[in-house]
Amino acid sequence: MTNEYLAPKGHDKPHIKVGNYFLKWEVSSNGISRREAAELKRFVSDLVPYLSTSLLAAANGIQKGLNENLGAKEARRFEEAFSPRLLITRKIDDIVYELNMNGDGTTIISRNEIIMSEGNKTELTLSWNLGELLFDRQH
Repeated sequence: MTNEYLAPKGHDKPHIKVGNYFLKWEVSSNGISRREAAELKRFVSDLVPYLSTSLLAAANGIQKGLNENLGAKEARRFEEAFSPRLLITRKIDDIVYELNMNGDGTTIISRNEIIMSEGNKTELTLSWNLGELLFDRQH
């Protein structure tokens, strides 16, 4: 219910595609403003060269390291408590884009925005997942 009051007006879900990667928008996502589309596309574009090899290896390494050093049961508890994953962020003004990659290769892009009140006495942080970055095997 509060989502309808906090959701930014004038946001949509533009087609974001870089190379063979595209953003599959989450159904519940608020989208982004039209002026942000180029910034989000640039963020994805900067990451694409690393997605298929380096980042997946790093994300898998976190999971593998936990299992080797803690054992399966402790690793599962640690993962549930801290949710280890690879996180890459880019801040543009008051907006932060995050790419979260899990050990299974799932890649989620989220958006955080800090809204300051007049006089900078209070701040409100709005966060939501934009969607999953997927590889289009048909092209």
